[in-house]
Amino acid sequence: GIVTVKDLTTEEIIDIVSTYFKVMIVRHPIERIFSAYRDKFVYSPMGQGSLDGYNYVLQKYRNIPPSTISTDTSRNMSGEVKISLDEFVRMVVDPDAPFNVHWDQYVTNCNPCVIKYDYIIRSETNSWDAPPVMQ
Repeated sequence: GIVTVKDLTTEEIIDIVSTYFKVMIVRHPIERIFSAYRDKFVYSPMGQGSLDGYNYVLQKYRNIPPSTISTDTSRNMSGEVKISLDEFVRMVVDPDAPFNVHWDQYVTNCNPCVIKYDYIIRSETNSWDAPPVMQ
């Protein structure tokens, strides 16, 4: 899985922050939201994090019980809209919604206010931004 700063010990964090070359790749917030929605709720089978979000939407916005689908049975739903874009956006901005690294704020996962990144690459301009980092 994805390892975030909150998964590390204090000693590991200090080692990384003081010795590693740190690169953060960001994406325009609107593009990131659309991409997460399409990837997690429209075109792909849902993983556990997506199922948690799906069930949250069912309960909070539709007032119906959680679904009985699993990560295995969601494969049969591929190509079907499991929740609407409006419901997804409402969930993303809802502070009580389940955490998911794919749509959570960068500040939560990457701590850019605390960690001094050596380079920040925008995914929309990565062909321009990345070459200096790769040298």
